[in-house]
Amino acid sequence: MARAKASILEKLKEQMGFLRTSLRTFYEGEFAESVRIATTIRLLVHETGSSKALLVQAIPNGLELPVFDRAQEKAEHEHILGFAVGVRLGSTLAPAVDLGSAHYSLSSVGGWWNRTVFTFPSQFGTR
Repeated sequence: MARAKASILEKLKEQMGFLRTSLRTFYEGEFAESVRIATTIRLLVHETGSSKALLVQAIPNGLELPVFDRAQEKAEHEHILGFAVGVRLGSTLAPAVDLGSAHYSLSSVGGWWNRTVFTFPSQFGTR
């Protein structure tokens, strides 16, 4: 049964509040908060054959909303796992992301969610 639009919008507002709180806490040094951030993002954007993302329930083209994403690099080899981590070193270790960097470009929420995150060079070369 489909939820009423007002109920969906209320759930979206609640999840966005959770996300803001978790991000603030994460950037204050509580890095375990990343689990809650990931869970909230998954609830907002993940779809299966039997469920729709909350963002899509609220806004039909919700997965087309623009977000900053790490720019894709051209690979010489087939990658099976790879990742990038941005950190700030000082008196503490903290996450660092410069969205103004050339390493980031606009993407869609759906494109960001569905891209390959982890890649390693394969010993077998490209396909």
